[in-house]
Amino acid sequence: MSPVINNGKDQKLMRNLLSQKGKEGTERIIHRFFNSKDEFIINSAYSIGIMYAVVNKLLIDEYKDAKKKDIRLCPCGKAGTLKVGNAWYCHRCSTNAI
Repeated sequence: MSPVINNGKDQKLMRNLLSQKGKEGTERIIHRFFNSKDEFIINSAYSIGIMYAVVNKLLIDEYKDAKKKDIRLCPCGKAGTLKVGNAWYCHRCSTNAI
């Protein structure tokens, strides 16, 4: 069975997400969405619209998980930072990570 895709709406949502979070950030969001234990997400039928509606919750959950593991996330949306002294830097865009 294949999903029904609303080309206009779904493409716009995915394009917006890709432009803001990049390919790697979007892949992490999709992975977190499909592996979420959240009841709302599980009961929602896993649509692109629902994923977009809960994207901020998914990002907050990712941030909380990263803090537990002492991993810093870069504002550019890409994980993978390097600790230099007391500061964390993104290896992709060279900015300070949070």
